[in-house]
Amino acid sequence: LFAAGLAIAWTVNREVATRAQRTIEAQARSVAEENLRRQLLKTDFAKPVRGQRLAALDDLFRRRVLIPGIVGTRLFNSHGTITYAARHELIGRKVPYTTDLADVFAGLSRRRVTHTVTWRGRQNVKVLQSLIPVREAASTKPIGALELDQDYRAAAVSIGQASDRLALILA
Repeated sequence: LFAAGLAIAWTVNREVATRAQRTIEAQARSVAEENLRRQLLKTDFAKPVRGQRLAALDDLFRRRVLIPGIVGTRLFNSHGTITYAARHELIGRKVPYTTDLADVFAGLSRRRVTHTVTWRGRQNVKVLQSLIPVREAASTKPIGALELDQDYRAAAVSIGQASDRLALILA
């Protein structure tokens, strides 16, 4: 009976974690579609942005994307080149997840739990990283992609609350 209870707890905990991650990914997709779609240009993905466009994207991302809980964001193209990042030193570098590029540019979102440096420089922060295709308003084909790094503590709170409830039920 105890083993069955542990198996149920593990299964429920895993399901809750997956749902929390899906919810956070849906929020990231909403940010991409509602806040950025009309603001981003094809040229923002063609090559690393500089000058006035960099300043304009900084303003846009700080007002509409880098909300509480979002600790990093990048735009990248189909070659894996980061064309914009809140941490400017990343601009022009390649993304480390090149195996996901084909899926993202086929229109599929991807997510993973990883560790990163925040746009403010905080080291080794656990995040739920969402890779979201960015489309022009009238198109289904992605013109680029958005990476959003969301502090994993937001998902962990949901998971922890569900685990506590489950422990009470099984007790």
